[in-house]
Amino acid sequence: MTATAQRPAEVSAACEPNAPMVTLRERIGRQLIALGQRIAGTNAASATAATGNDRFASLASMIPGVVYQRIVKPDGDIRYTYMSEGAREMFGVSPDEVVEDPEALFRTYSEDYKANFRQRLIAASKTLNTWDVEASLVGPDGQMRYTHAIAKPERLRDGSVLWTGLILDATRIKQAEEKLKAANRSVEAANQAKSMFLANMSHEIRTPMNGVLGMTDLLLKTDLDGRQQRLLSTLKHSAQTLLAIINDVLDISRIEAGRFELECENFDLHRCLEDAIDLCASAAYKKGLEISLIAEGGLPVIVKGDVGRLRQVLINLVGNAVKFTQAGEATLRAYSGPIENGRTTVTIEVIDTGIGIGADAKEKLFAPFAQADSSISRRFGGTGLGLAITRHLITLMGGSVELDSELGRGTKVTVKLPLEVISQRRATVQAEPLSDQRILIVDDRPRVRETIASKLHGTGALLSFAGSEEETVSALRRAALEKRPYSAVILDRLQPGTDSLDLSEKLQAGLSPGQTTLINVVSMNWRGTSEQSNLITLSKPIRQSDILSVLRHRLPLHQRKSAVQQDPARDVSLVPSPAVNLRLKVLLAEDNPVNQEVAREYLSGFGCSVTVAQDGAEAVEFLTRGSFDIVLMDCQMPVMDGLSAVRSLRELEQREQRPRMPVIAATANAYDSDRVDALAAGMDDYLVKPFSDTALLEMLEKWQEASPRKAANAPLRRAIKSKP
Repeated sequence: MTATAQRPAEVSAACEPNAPMVTLRERIGRQLIALGQRIAGTNAASATAATGNDRFASLASMIPGVVYQRIVKPDGDIRYTYMSEGAREMFGVSPDEVVEDPEALFRTYSEDYKANFRQRLIAASKTLNTWDVEASLVGPDGQMRYTHAIAKPERLRDGSVLWTGLILDATRIKQAEEKLKAANRSVEAANQAKSMFLANMSHEIRTPMNGVLGMTDLLLKTDLDGRQQRLLSTLKHSAQTLLAIINDVLDISRIEAGRFELECENFDLHRCLEDAIDLCASAAYKKGLEISLIAEGGLPVIVKGDVGRLRQVLINLVGNAVKFTQAGEATLRAYSGPIENGRTTVTIEVIDTGIGIGADAKEKLFAPFAQADSSISRRFGGTGLGLAITRHLITLMGGSVELDSELGRGTKVTVKLPLEVISQRRATVQAEPLSDQRILIVDDRPRVRETIASKLHGTGALLSFAGSEEETVSALRRAALEKRPYSAVILDRLQPGTDSLDLSEKLQAGLSPGQTTLINVVSMNWRGTSEQSNLITLSKPIRQSDILSVLRHRLPLHQRKSAVQQDPARDVSLVPSPAVNLRLKVLLAEDNPVNQEVAREYLSGFGCSVTVAQDGAEAVEFLTRGSFDIVLMDCQMPVMDGLSAVRSLRELEQREQRPRMPVIAATANAYDSDRVDALAAGMDDYLVKPFSDTALLEMLEKWQEASPRKAANAPLRRAIKSKP
């Protein structure tokens, strides 16, 4: 079969469904290029070549573009040997004109394209690289057009290079690209404007919120009657709820903007779990629910990750469990798999006996702003952001979230999270004091008994269980007959509507003095009567450190071991901690009067002296001529903002070779980028408003040793201590 006879099959193959994913126009154009090259290079008879040229021209006329052949001579001369009729429509010149005068085609192109066209074409002819360029021109109608040219080179015997190519009208594609770019720019501008709006709104809301929460904290520490305490507690809870909504909206905006980053630090996993339970306990007990934490044996203690975000996830999931449960319990269970290469997968389950979720609502539940019940008559409020943020956070941490629920039968959310293990040692567990001590756990609910037992894992204690008054009395009698009395009995509820105190009084009468310690588990708001003042109690939710402290220091004297000898007489958890007295000189740069008062009250309570600067310029002036230990610097202030102020301070320190002053940004700007900007400007740490007195105290304690004033006095203190 001759080469000419093969060409139709090649052209039809380009149109088959399994051809590469290019446009039909490009596929046909490429076949035309190949066909033209074969025609030019054929040594067949002139009749065959003529037939090929006719076929080439026929196919070229079907293309809504320009098909051409040009020859670049060794001396750089450029001539067109073929030009299809498409040139007339696209360039406004006839094919014959182009063949006679190559410049007729070039003249239609824009100046920037013509400037080095000849040099680029000659260079490509030397390397035989494919010609693939875009260019703009003014069409016959006077409108700007865009072209896309592709061509393949082939060297001829005389050293010339034959280019067979296709020029496509890319105007519509280019216009669509420009529209898409403009739309993207518009979307980016809208996102930027939204982010700026949310950031500004967050700052404006957080500033007064700092005053509301701060003043509420301060009032709650004063002498109030029961009604006043209750009203203020409700106010504080409402303010915290509003703050949580603000944080959710900010998190979603960060996620959408791709500006969400995770921290990575060592933290106590057990404490993180306990914090989540503690924060949700009040709401659970108000509804009469039981809330439990079960940390199974083998769960690592110190791990590496973002403790703040993990705590946020846990509080969200446990809070939802409490929110959607009207009766029964909410349980947080955690366990881990084997440790491989220093890492393990921690599984966290949040289980409730609540209303459950229907199959139709499960799919949309993790979408932003979605809720299982979004009707105006819904019983439960909320923004619907929590679970969307939860899934995103866990995914960022490399984990997964699964939901198992049935309408009317409760819900279980399972989080699997890979974490780096730093330490498996349970820092709060000292096995020796409780080793081989017999302890009886009394409660009618298996889950609660399991929860209390999990707190004693690893202590060496021998645990027994009772689910009723009869079982409890029977166990104590049997232990007395065997002369193996229990060291302690931990009493919780025995039936709905009762508590441990009813049984405690009955059991106390039948026990030998100093033989068995009764420990009563009570609700967090239990106050007790004067007659009950001698009872040993554990307040719910029970922390592991609490139960271990009570057991070590309240066991009968003859059963105590070495740990008790170190602290013999009383329960250390009941000893009031001494007042905080940091004796720091603090410069507070803050322009808001309410926030000034809140910070001043907090700082005074920590034994600090406070100097207030109304803006950044005044703060720099105070620092220039005064001596301080720590600076709390707001970021947004009139006259001079906090970032400019700290830059000026760092320049002053460098110029005058002063020691570095610890500066903590205390600001309502809550974006991660705000933190980065503050640290880059010269801040040492970052405290987001509204902040609690505890958060402020931790920050002061963290940086107090970096005080230049303390460093300057250190030699004097050492000299005084060394004197006889």
